[in-house]
Amino acid sequence: MTRYNILLPALAVLFSLILSGCNLFSYEFKGTQFDPPIPIDDFELVDNHNQPFHLSDVKGNIVLVFFGYTFCPDVCPLTLADVRTALDGLEGREHVKVLFISVDPDRDTPESLDEYVTAFDPDFIGLTDPDYANVQKVMKPFGAYAEKEGVENSAAGYLVNHTARLYLLNPQQEMLLTYAFGFDADDLRSDLEHLISQLGS
Repeated sequence: MTRYNILLPALAVLFSLILSGCNLFSYEFKGTQFDPPIPIDDFELVDNHNQPFHLSDVKGNIVLVFFGYTFCPDVCPLTLADVRTALDGLEGREHVKVLFISVDPDRDTPESLDEYVTAFDPDFIGLTDPDYANVQKVMKPFGAYAEKEGVENSAAGYLVNHTARLYLLNPQQEMLLTYAFGFDADDLRSDLEHLISQLGS
């Protein structure tokens, strides 16, 4: 058998692997993946500059969504800090938008939200609505919840039990990934790096 005849089958296999994408180096998401992704309808809320905000305003970007409130004693600040860590120095950071949606519109005015979210990152977007029913409509497709709980002998008066998950929307505004409270910032960063690398491809 000639050298050509020996190499030909190997080259054919290699070529077929290349054409099929090979999948030897396929990426495995660190967050919990929705397969297929879940479409999220457009919505309108009020941002931390007291201006109307539509989800479609950030279409084409990767969007991180978290439902919380400014009086939250632990889950919210820790989650936003982890998001900030994941984004720190990230190449393509401008393609990632962070939405902090208040589940406590009675206390979270646009002004208080602005002070809160910009303390973590000036590019974070705080969202609220004086009509809580509108916030509830936004929460529904995410499967998120929030419920007030009275607290005795507290200046806050009440806390809000709420979903502690971070949600990631792809550029088509579909819910692709979710992260439980306490996620590793490096895991989120890895997923973002992969998704950013796919933009425009």
